[in-house]
Amino acid sequence: MSTLGGVRGGDREETPYSIWLRARTTQVRRTLFALLGLIVGYPVFAFVGYWAIELFSSNGFDRSLEASMTAIFAIGPAGAIVGLVAGLIIGGRGKSQPPSADKPHGEGP
Repeated sequence: MSTLGGVRGGDREETPYSIWLRARTTQVRRTLFALLGLIVGYPVFAFVGYWAIELFSSNGFDRSLEASMTAIFAIGPAGAIVGLVAGLIIGGRGKSQPPSADKPHGEGP
């Protein structure tokens, strides 16, 4: 059977377009997970940072100002970066490929 420049995999033919499309889908998935990590990471870390500064700061005069500025400008952006990296890692995980139909289960490549 002719594959028209494609690679036969499992029970369907993979053309260069389908390979490109799968790679493109993975890129979009990684990007969306990274954005989700940014959106979730910033407020979570900012809230926890505000709470931690309020709880542990020895500054008695302007503790709430210290806590809010630290949460907004230091801990929140750090959380956004952590969320971004976590989103890139989680979004980059692809779905595992099912075993090929022409190879018995348990055989190597």
